[in-house]
Amino acid sequence: ENCYLVMVNDEVVYVGEYIYNLGHRWFKDGYVNHQKWKKIDSELKAGNEVSLWLAYDPFVKLPDGSELNIAKSLEQKLIDELSPAWNKKGDRNKWKKWREDNCLRMKDIADKATPKR
Repeated sequence: ENCYLVMVNDEVVYVGEYIYNLGHRWFKDGYVNHQKWKKIDSELKAGNEVSLWLAYDPFVKLPDGSELNIAKSLEQKLIDELSPAWNKKGDRNKWKKWREDNCLRMKDIADKATPKR
């Protein structure tokens, strides 16, 4: 996993994350395959500078010497702090409510599986 930013001129407009590689996230069969492409294309046609920034090494070392990938946490922190225009907060809240209404939390599953004494 890794985290990336899309910037227009000097403003962060989108924060994203990809799992395999950036090419897999953005391109498929020779075509741009990303939901933000129309916005990027519009900005380029308007003469704005569009840049893509990648997290170089999104890992932290743990006390036992192993590494932990923090790309998803980094993505969420950047979205929360910067509120990029192209990240849809409303959708995230909608899905959070759906998860709360329709999904079991791991704690709830563990509580049901633990015998009462």
